[in-house]
Amino acid sequence: MKLLDKYLFTQVLWAFLFGLGLVSIVWIAPELLPKVIREVVAGQLTPFEGFLFITYELPEVIVKSLPMGILIGSLLVFDRLSKDSEVTALRACGISVYRMLGSIIILGIIGSIIGFTVNETLVPKASLAQEKLKYDGKLVSNHFTYVDKTKEDVIKQVILIESFDGKNIKNIRIINFKPGSETREGIEEIFAAEEAEWLNNNWQLKNGIAYKLTESGVYQSTNIFAELFVPSNNQSYLLLKKSLKKPKNMNILEVKNYIELLMDSKHAEEARYFKVRYHQKYSQPLASIIMGIVGLILGIHMPRTSRFLGYTVGMFVILLYYFVWPLSMALGNIGAFHPFIAAWLPNFLAIVIGLIILKYKDF
Repeated sequence: MKLLDKYLFTQVLWAFLFGLGLVSIVWIAPELLPKVIREVVAGQLTPFEGFLFITYELPEVIVKSLPMGILIGSLLVFDRLSKDSEVTALRACGISVYRMLGSIIILGIIGSIIGFTVNETLVPKASLAQEKLKYDGKLVSNHFTYVDKTKEDVIKQVILIESFDGKNIKNIRIINFKPGSETREGIEEIFAAEEAEWLNNNWQLKNGIAYKLTESGVYQSTNIFAELFVPSNNQSYLLLKKSLKKPKNMNILEVKNYIELLMDSKHAEEARYFKVRYHQKYSQPLASIIMGIVGLILGIHMPRTSRFLGYTVGMFVILLYYFVWPLSMALGNIGAFHPFIAAWLPNFLAIVIGLIILKYKDF
């Protein structure tokens, strides 16, 4: 690394750490901290558990804050260098703005690698530990739904489970449809049980009631049972086990495998949700490079020109990024955007803003 790159890299690094800490505090203080304090006061968490809850949130907060930390760091440094005429001196020596990008790109790549590594290793483990704090050391899946369909996309069976902790299944409902029908009048049987287990491709229901329906949808008979076996698709139990984890609890390979399982089970809507998260695991870390370049473009200006515009646009970019992010993810979840577009849209907008400023800004 040449002397210039080392100098700029060091300057931006310290400013980046300041920006990262600032964004992380802003992320935690307004929402997470009051929530934890309320739960501690209400007795839902002990003070130590509250501390652990915040600690487990930190890896995800860092990943989300890295791009904005680099943007703030590069903006602060190059604004100061411009004000002190150091940028003018560098340009007088024949060093262009594009040459100054080298240190920023290096820092952005390092930030991207850190973000990707933390997102793949620490975030899944920390978020799992955080989930277990809520449920006395267990992972719990609430309100699980499975729909078994034929090749013609006709519903054969619907399974509803209130809660599953990896071992115990509580309050299960199984609805079997007549072949070729998926309306209320096509329901053939309904099974409701307090507990269940998966055994040899069957749901072993315990302490429940079986309802038999007529072709018109009227209850024909009821049968109270202590134990009953109901055949089902093996994928129903595989998906139930997978449902214990959320996307942030999984690494990229786990998300990809889950998407394949959902597609095989004809759960295209839920698969789309996970596809958006899959692409986000790449787009989020790589945003560090983009935001660093945008920060440099905003920070560089003539020594005597107003610095207000750079900081204003910088704040606008940050607000726009965090506004578009959940919006594009939501639109991706419902299918309005392709999952790739939904995950990358905030980065694309940042690139467009940077290019527009680069074209019209007077350096």
